[in-house]
Amino acid sequence: MPETKIIYSGFYDFPLAFIATYENAQYLFWRLFDDELDDFPSEYDVYILPDLSKEEIEQSWEYLSEKAKTCVGKIPVRQVAFDPTRRRFIDTVTFDRIVRE
Repeated sequence: MPETKIIYSGFYDFPLAFIATYENAQYLFWRLFDDELDDFPSEYDVYILPDLSKEEIEQSWEYLSEKAKTCVGKIPVRQVAFDPTRRRFIDTVTFDRIVRE
């Protein structure tokens, strides 16, 4: 199974946000608490980031979506192929499952 490591921030059953690199691009998978739902959304917004260093990523997750180059689409959380811990890596098939905008 081809896989790529993730760096994540926050966790509630699944990572709240995480970054993965695929085909020389850095992707941000992002979901924020939705006050109307009173829960986290069931899908991630997916962005392409400029090539950020690990230090830039860990500096502040709060503003990472603002650094994104473009939003490429969405993916339901349950369609992301995480490792069993949901904290180390994802299968690269995940990138084929992104619903492009």
